[in-house]
Amino acid sequence: MRLLAMSIAALALYLLAAVFLDLACWMLFPILAVTAWPIWHYQRDIVLFHRRLVLAGIATDDSWVRRRFWAGHISQVLQVFVSLTWATLLLALATVMRPEHWTVVAADVLFLSLMVRPVRRRLAGQVKDEQLGVVARRWPLYALNLLFLTAAFVAVDFFVVGTADTRGLPWHQVAERTFSEVGTAAVCPPAGWITGALATVEQLGWHASQLVIPNLPGPWLRLAAWGVVLMHAGLVAYLFTRLQLGVITLLESTPRGRNGSRGESAFSLAFIYTILFLALPYLYLTLTLADFDTTSLQTGARRAVAWVNPCTTDAAAGDQLLAGLEQDLSRARAVAQADAGRQIDTALDTLFADVELAVDGYLDWYFTVIGEYQRLAASVGGDFAALMHDMLYQHLFEDTRFAERLEVASAEIDAASNVRLAAAAERLGQQTAAAIQARPCTLEVTDLGALGDLDRDRVRAAVATAGGAAIGAMTAKLLAKKAGATLAGKVAAKKGFQAAAGIAGKVAAKKGGSIALSAAAATAVCSPGGPLAVVCGIVAGTVTWLTVDKVMVEIDEALFRDEMRRELLASLAESRTGLAAELKARQDVLIDATALQIQDRLQRVFIPARDGI
Repeated sequence: MRLLAMSIAALALYLLAAVFLDLACWMLFPILAVTAWPIWHYQRDIVLFHRRLVLAGIATDDSWVRRRFWAGHISQVLQVFVSLTWATLLLALATVMRPEHWTVVAADVLFLSLMVRPVRRRLAGQVKDEQLGVVARRWPLYALNLLFLTAAFVAVDFFVVGTADTRGLPWHQVAERTFSEVGTAAVCPPAGWITGALATVEQLGWHASQLVIPNLPGPWLRLAAWGVVLMHAGLVAYLFTRLQLGVITLLESTPRGRNGSRGESAFSLAFIYTILFLALPYLYLTLTLADFDTTSLQTGARRAVAWVNPCTTDAAAGDQLLAGLEQDLSRARAVAQADAGRQIDTALDTLFADVELAVDGYLDWYFTVIGEYQRLAASVGGDFAALMHDMLYQHLFEDTRFAERLEVASAEIDAASNVRLAAAAERLGQQTAAAIQARPCTLEVTDLGALGDLDRDRVRAAVATAGGAAIGAMTAKLLAKKAGATLAGKVAAKKGFQAAAGIAGKVAAKKGGSIALSAAAATAVCSPGGPLAVVCGIVAGTVTWLTVDKVMVEIDEALFRDEMRRELLASLAESRTGLAAELKARQDVLIDATALQIQDRLQRVFIPARDGI
């Protein structure tokens, strides 16, 4: 029940945040009141807990001081204003949260719901039963959830989400652009102003951090600085923790306390009356200011910004430049993938040409008396298929050093792809620098440290090549093993090999009788020799046996060799096609990953773990 209620509250917050900027002004107050309701219950319980703790310690049970101040009506009313403020901040901040942040919120709902019972169990016996819930919510649950949620938000911001890279922009353009992107999208201007102001303050903090922290001496100092800066996520954690603890408070509310005194109802008249009282002036102001023209405020703000910096940027020109850069990157990625595909085809042509030459070596082994005896022993032991696979892989892949050579070729292709994309990144950086130099005022919004430093990405790509090649080499070796296993399976299904295996099975069934028969006939021929007849018979029988087997092998070779050779070459062609497809797919993934890193630079994504340490 608790997990369900908390999940519903989190889902409701997500849905309300999604439509917060699309709501008309008259709809905002009811939304804020609904959001503030559980927060108010938590606030009220905590405030009354402290008040009553003091009163119980200093006032007698029948004193008028205790009776007058115990209910805390004024405090409950004041907490309505506090909870409405927290609800407004929570919805405004939730509006700009990313999907990764909402994933953390979902995990936090599960974490907090699982922590309630253990915390209450640890406190049981140390705290009075009637105060157990409020004490658990006031300290252990509050602290644990705040710590967990803040740490999770910091980790997501530091390693995954990051922010827009604004190192090449002046602070006032960062503020204006952020407020314009967030605040002006609201149907209700006040909602847009609050959301835009919060987003602007946060982005200015990111902007200052991007400029200062990467230049601090020592990675540990930079890491500590990022930890302090990213603690701003603690505000969302603080507000969401209060919301969830308020839901728990509602679930645990009772009409009457355990000690017989009047409890705190889930539907308090103090909250309802205060909300209704505030709704009247809110609706009046909403109707009065419905026709207010907010463009006059924007005009004044723009005049102030123009006075600070008279340079007028052209957002359309900046977007056009970035779109062109992304198209150039897309073409470079396609060229790199096509070149890598051609290199893969060339490498496989060379490798499989040697493998095809080794086919005759495999068949030479197959059509020998020794090969027949090996298959005979494997058939008796039930390992015929394993023997065929091992011998096929040995002759075709191990003897030709297929895996090692594919490993080297794959590493060379990886390195060539990295060089191509690094050169493309450097070229994009030069194009951007030239465009900004030609139009420094109009394109000031695109004057990015990230784009200007794409030539340094070339060095980073070269350093990363060794690691990428190592991963690629390991994958190439595994693919070579897989190709050998696939080939063995295809060959085993061919008619020629099935016929040969059938004959081997029949020979295995009759071989014991053939040996005894050959030895008995030879002994009869050697009978005049007395005691030497046995030795003579064994030698003569062995020669006869080997001669017969040699003749049978040659007959098998005449019947099956050409067909088996054709089947092997056909299976090799199929295996080559499959291996080429897998290598190309793997190469496409590696190239796409590198291209996405460059695109992050074009789109100005600043990841502290990558760019700030």
